[in-house]
Amino acid sequence: NAPVPCPQGCNAILERQHLQKHTVDVCPNTMVECDFSYCGCSAKLTRQELLAHLDTNLSLHMSMLSKMNRQLLLEVQQLKGELNEHKLRADAMTSYLKTSPTLNQDVLTTVEVGLRESFVSGQTLLKKDFYSCVGGYKMQLQIHCRTSECPPNTVHLYPRVYLMKGEFDEFLLWPFKGVVIVSTRLSRAKLCINFNDASPECRARVLDGSGIAEKGVNSDSAVMVDVNKFRVGDSNYRGVFAVEKVSDSAEDILVYLLVGVFIRH
Repeated sequence: NAPVPCPQGCNAILERQHLQKHTVDVCPNTMVECDFSYCGCSAKLTRQELLAHLDTNLSLHMSMLSKMNRQLLLEVQQLKGELNEHKLRADAMTSYLKTSPTLNQDVLTTVEVGLRESFVSGQTLLKKDFYSCVGGYKMQLQIHCRTSECPPNTVHLYPRVYLMKGEFDEFLLWPFKGVVIVSTRLSRAKLCINFNDASPECRARVLDGSGIAEKGVNSDSAVMVDVNKFRVGDSNYRGVFAVEKVSDSAEDILVYLLVGVFIRH
């Protein structure tokens, strides 16, 4: 704690423990920025030169400050406009949610498809639009069939999900990340459609006029159906594919949609 001279040559002598505080807060030879650096002044000078700099450049500093204030006013006006626009969109979304039949949780939609003795591999048996949740992502569930590499008299049915242009896209996070879980009465297995590992074009927001992404994401597995079962007893067989939930990193969101698939020969 012996007294030492200031290393910046200001002739001050002080205890070593106070040296750093003196250098930072007091020493007239410490280099500092101009008080108006936040509005554009780039001057760097010693603390003892600062007052003279402020007196000499008062007019310049006021001009810088006025210019910055004008810019801030423009930004505030722009933010007010954006806020008002978002408020209008939020009001429109609230009105839509109150009246939209698309999001009615009590609707059970069934679609009848024909099961033929000959299939074209990749044939689409079903297309159904749905939302991931109230105010969420719009998607389309498709059920495809595959006959190649199947045992005789069997077909594979597998779901595929596409992102679509939805009512609430501007309020959502993009690209979409999540897992769509599909269940079916044709199997006890849960069919997972993982968007997290999909290519970017499958997860991006849909902006073009088609209203649906060019590429969808397939489930991790398929359901094998024995065609012969449809020739025994009742000719009608009902298998329900249901979008059970859409999971993201935050929480599981229930999707209130059941898609009934009537299969007959």
